[in-house]
Amino acid sequence: MVMVNLISVLKIARVFGVAIEDLMEVVEE
Repeated sequence: MVMVNLISVLKIARVFGVAIEDLMEVVEE
């Protein structure tokens, strides 16, 4: 269970990272 939770957290963190990068690019323009 712990490993599954870690993988889920990593996937969510990656999605948030991509979303934040997209937002930063939009703000810069």
